[in-house]
Amino acid sequence: MSEDTKSGGGSANSGGRAAMSEAFNRENDLAQQIATLSPEGKRKVEMVRELSSERLDAEKRAQQRSNGFRLMRTKVELLENYIRDQSDRPPEVRANPTQDLVIINEQAERMVAEREAFYLRTIEREAEANIRQIIASERQGQDRSRQPDHDREPER
Repeated sequence: MSEDTKSGGGSANSGGRAAMSEAFNRENDLAQQIATLSPEGKRKVEMVRELSSERLDAEKRAQQRSNGFRLMRTKVELLENYIRDQSDRPPEVRANPTQDLVIINEQAERMVAEREAFYLRTIEREAEANIRQIIASERQGQDRSRQPDHDREPER
């Protein structure tokens, strides 16, 4: 087998595939761990997933409602910074700041979109962490039930 086809060896076309395959592997591993849970553990995981889905939907609705406000607030902040930094701009730019305003609008939209995406990813990460906690606590419970009770005194 050649070096470029081995796992871990990158190719010119595999730039974004590593993160995607890592996420797939993590999700696949999590699904396998969930499959081994007891019925009680599976119910807990399903409850966490439902709550996470509800939180995501609520966050998306809240983001839609307040997107305009956040966008305007970010634009105002960027414009205030722009006005404060006028001293080092050439007179022709100060006379016609149209291009700067376009850049400010694009930057504000990008900043708000990134912030909103961050909040959504945070909800997803918290849900995954909660599911992994359920898996870990169930495994600890199973391990404890398999181990003999060492706290008791030996009988004589």
